[in-house]
Amino acid sequence: MMRGGTIEMRCARSSCCAEPTFGRTLPVRVAPTPGEALDSWLEAIAFRYKVPIGDVMSWCGIEPTPQTTFRLLSPTRDELCRIGAVCGVGSDEIRSMTMDHYGGHAADADHWTSALWARRSRSRFCPHCLRESGGRWLLSWRLNWSFACLTHRCLLTDSCPMCDSAQRRQPLCRSRIPQPGCCPAIQHSGPDRHGRPCNADLGAADVLRFPGRHSILAAQATIQTLLDGSRTNFAIYGAATPPCKTVLSDVRALAQWIMCAVRLIHVDSYLPGDLSSALARQRETMEWPLGPYRRGARIVAPAVDTAAGVTVALRVISLPDHAATVLTLQRLMDNADNGGPYRTPFSRRAGLSPALTAVLDVALAADKADRKLQSRIARKLAASTAVRSASNLLVR
Repeated sequence: MMRGGTIEMRCARSSCCAEPTFGRTLPVRVAPTPGEALDSWLEAIAFRYKVPIGDVMSWCGIEPTPQTTFRLLSPTRDELCRIGAVCGVGSDEIRSMTMDHYGGHAADADHWTSALWARRSRSRFCPHCLRESGGRWLLSWRLNWSFACLTHRCLLTDSCPMCDSAQRRQPLCRSRIPQPGCCPAIQHSGPDRHGRPCNADLGAADVLRFPGRHSILAAQATIQTLLDGSRTNFAIYGAATPPCKTVLSDVRALAQWIMCAVRLIHVDSYLPGDLSSALARQRETMEWPLGPYRRGARIVAPAVDTAAGVTVALRVISLPDHAATVLTLQRLMDNADNGGPYRTPFSRRAGLSPALTAVLDVALAADKADRKLQSRIARKLAASTAVRSASNLLVR
């Protein structure tokens, strides 16, 4: 029987208020919502029973250690069976709420994390979705590839609107009852300096909204198609469509380089005006370029930077022919800084496709020739200036 988003099944031997023990099916079952993450679902169960999240983990036989942000998103096979038995849900449905849904495996975590550009320490979210679902957290929000909500046509937000804390960075305290849709970040304030949850309404966060047909939404839809395993044709690859993982790797490398090395004023021409303005405001509130972001793929920028970088990268690999792609990359290189970030995506070629590597080689060769020519012209101008200065001194 369905009541208020939960599936209620009463047992003859125990009331729904009886304290469950490990191995027994819960008398009141909470149905997971489509796309929900496993940790969010377990929190919803704890909230329904008004018990700490640690009790639910104990009922399901989940070991208390190690506790990391991804602990409940990467359960073991035994834990999947136990959760299914206690919560009355099939193991396949539970697995769809974990990172296995995107092909992740605990034994290959490092390789998978780099390939999918995943957030391992925090999560973005859509405040509109949280309000409508009663605080249920989607699995896709844990990926860096998720920067916009296609349902509400808005940019995802990165932190609490009240305390500015990143969400899902730390696991919930096992002794606290979850409050779905509220910020759990501990704030130390007041004369006693005791830590108290922020409890701000995450659904009240203000986010940038987009019209129905927008390049950011189109970029997010394309990324979602690739994450789901559906191959998409891009002009740069010609008739041979590479695996989705390879395309994502190309997009990640290009997006990271563009947002690290290319000056913002030269990226604006490839972005819609509303996102460009939001990006400029973001850069004003933080030190840029971001040092850690420039050095590795696991440290990532906010949602607005990810949205801009992915949008431009998809535009580059979607150009009609290689000549146009090379020309666009040359223009971006002309406006790139000459430091480490400029060379970063091109010095590590292992994850790039042969098609993108070939285009980059041509663009880099042309860019190198242009820089040599500019350097030669600059030296000649400097020599001419020195000669004129010497002549003026002799005349005097």
